[in-house]
Amino acid sequence: MNSTPTQTETANRRLERRPATKTNRWIFLAIIGTIVIVTLLPMIQAWQAVNAFEQTATDAGFTLRQAVSLIVDEPVNEPTYLRGFESVAVNDGATAELAIASTHATLSGTFTQTVAFMGKDLVILPGAVIEGDLQIAAAKSVTIRGTVHGEILGNFGRIFRPEPTQELPPASPIP
Repeated sequence: MNSTPTQTETANRRLERRPATKTNRWIFLAIIGTIVIVTLLPMIQAWQAVNAFEQTATDAGFTLRQAVSLIVDEPVNEPTYLRGFESVAVNDGATAELAIASTHATLSGTFTQTVAFMGKDLVILPGAVIEGDLQIAAAKSVTIRGTVHGEILGNFGRIFRPEPTQELPPASPIP
């Protein structure tokens, strides 16, 4: 009897191994697919939210101003959409509606209309006043050291509103 396997026996052995190999491939593809979906889905949802925020401002006829770090030192007098890829600072308020999209934004001055924000952190500095509503499309944190007369609406992770410090009466002299 010949001890070397025939071509038919070799082919049969290959076929016996293939189902396990195909199963491993399907498992590997399922794992990779799950990772891709779990990673991409939040990114797609974030992109859609930013796009909707931007579209709302554009449809309302807002003027676009954008920069990597946008600093606005003069009062804003027309409806404006401020897009800062890193930060936005509005230093002298606004007499018109504002929409702000940026990672970080700081507001000072008086804002007579609604202020809309989408980003990570919004800080309303001491002395700043928002007479209209503050609409948060999305924010991780909002710090209000100034005053908001309107409603605070929207989606934010945490809102920090420190209490004003009260002056203590002068200490009486020790006898």
